[in-house]
Amino acid sequence: MSCNRLKSALFFICASFSALSAQTNIAFENVVMGTEITNLVPQGGFESGTYGWNHISGHVDTAAGPAELCVPLSCGNGILQGYIDNNDTLGQVRREITIQGGEEMVISAYLWNLSDDTHKIDVVVVDLNDESWEGQLVLYSYNQGCRDGVFCYQSFTPPAGTHNVTLRCFYNGVTADDDNWPDYPVAAMWDNIAITPASAFQPPSNDLGGYSPGDINLDGFVNIGDFQLLVAEWLESEGCIYSDINKDGTVNSRDFDSISKEWDGNTDSEWNQTLTGSVMCGYQGWFNCPDDGANRGWVHWGSNNRFEPGYCTIDLWPDISEYEPDELFPSGFKYENGETAYVFSSYNRKTVLRHFKWMRDYNIDGAYLQRFATETYGGTSLNHRDTVLAHCKEAANLYKRKYVMMYDLSGLGETGTFQVIRDWKRLVDVYGLTKDPDDKAYAHHNGKPVIAVWGIGFNDRAYTLEECKSLLNFFRADPDYGGMTIMVGIPSYWRTLGKDCVNDPYLFEVLEEADILSPWAVGRYSNTSGVNSYANNVWIPDMQWCQSHSKEYLPVVFPGFSWYNLHGGTLDQIPRRGGQFLWEQYYKTIKDAGVSMVYQAMFDEVDEATAIFKCTNNPPVGSFIDYEGLPSDHYLWLVGQAAKMLRGEIPVTSTIPIRD
Repeated sequence: MSCNRLKSALFFICASFSALSAQTNIAFENVVMGTEITNLVPQGGFESGTYGWNHISGHVDTAAGPAELCVPLSCGNGILQGYIDNNDTLGQVRREITIQGGEEMVISAYLWNLSDDTHKIDVVVVDLNDESWEGQLVLYSYNQGCRDGVFCYQSFTPPAGTHNVTLRCFYNGVTADDDNWPDYPVAAMWDNIAITPASAFQPPSNDLGGYSPGDINLDGFVNIGDFQLLVAEWLESEGCIYSDINKDGTVNSRDFDSISKEWDGNTDSEWNQTLTGSVMCGYQGWFNCPDDGANRGWVHWGSNNRFEPGYCTIDLWPDISEYEPDELFPSGFKYENGETAYVFSSYNRKTVLRHFKWMRDYNIDGAYLQRFATETYGGTSLNHRDTVLAHCKEAANLYKRKYVMMYDLSGLGETGTFQVIRDWKRLVDVYGLTKDPDDKAYAHHNGKPVIAVWGIGFNDRAYTLEECKSLLNFFRADPDYGGMTIMVGIPSYWRTLGKDCVNDPYLFEVLEEADILSPWAVGRYSNTSGVNSYANNVWIPDMQWCQSHSKEYLPVVFPGFSWYNLHGGTLDQIPRRGGQFLWEQYYKTIKDAGVSMVYQAMFDEVDEATAIFKCTNNPPVGSFIDYEGLPSDHYLWLVGQAAKMLRGEIPVTSTIPIRD
């Protein structure tokens, strides 16, 4: 099967890669080689030496491994090296290739320029040298990280038609040829040279996350779907970019072996059928910006429809380095250099898809989508909530993450819970929620779709416990709109009817309607001793109560807390301690309480600084906290590790795993 035909058959095809006006370099230390999606040119991985490449000048040849260099290689065993042991100032190999024009293409490669302060090669190059439209990749001796290697890529658009072009790999401009070079006699290297349709190209990931080389169709699993694609491309060697897992230029038994080793057998009928063994995040999806199309102005970024110094309600600043220009909106904040700081909108489809992709990449099972009942009466707030729901539904299906509708009753007045029933009926009737046969992502548990209702039993609510019982009974027993597994968000001290809970034993009758109990824990403890006390006085006895009353238990964990800009108080009120605070909670819930599922607060809430998604260590000028110098994806990775610990895939330990 040709790649063009295969590409049209793949339901998961990524959105077109944006046109690039300049070369992009990604430091080798920030990527995992082989995680890119590219179409290698013939022998572009140099697995068979320089077969098909013509030697033009200098000493340029392949090595079957790192040779005397301690340089990791790609999926295969070949790498092209340029030598300076023959007093050459120029070394080059080239080959003829054919390109089909009429669409945007991306030229990419791994390059190394092994210069130092006194021994330099001016430039290491991969280029097409026939026409003005052709791409070129260059790595100069002054480029940051040139010795350690970079992944380079650049887009170009050939005119329509078939083009026979010359592809060159060369170095030029040697300033010294003595044997004091740091890696003498090697001074330049090339690997994984590719020319890929921009619609299919993806640069390499900076972490394996949920990536598996055998997951050819990128659905999160290595299963029959990947095997079918491999069979379709069996023994193909021209133009295929999906099933050549080992990057050796053809689809063969080595690729089959890779799938076999990673096989997990998951199918569409299995992955969303249980919450057991799952870590699910709360997903607010409540951010708006002027000009995002929602016509709501600034929502949840600032106050009085302003987002600038003096009108700010967030304590963490998102890392927006991966967002595309059409996802970003200028704020009134500036960096120290005077540049404008940007943020995102949850109304943007591309942004929500990006967030769910992160969940997939880091092995987070999915999200409880927050739906505030007070925002469902109509107008722009209802439009926003419906739009975010549609984005989440699409994203969850695309990346095989579970999602659950979670009604938040906060702010409802007496009798207000009936609005939840009206809204739910509309979602089922108009959008087919839980009834859509094409929606494979809506979570089920114990054979039924899951509904979550947060805010039952708190002692500061106007709606009554009787209303809450009627609402839960509707979700359980209504013949047209019910039949649900019901999760309820309740106060920390529900079992003893103390502190944040109503002092009314009728609450226990209400909870008889529920299947899963989830006490809210954010802010209830702030350090190791507090976690230990909460485990002994809440999680462990709660779990015992649930087991004796045929209920399931969903504890809430959170990474830290700060709402200085929202409500005042102390900035960084509950410090994260590099993730140790969060890890202690996972350890105690799993080891001591013996839970089988966890609710992670929250994926995207920068308001109270409980977010685990990518946040920056370099916020604009203002009062903000950061990730203490840790990578912006540290908490995504950490929660993914905790999910593995919950499922028994790694040992249960009080120590955070060492990240590769």
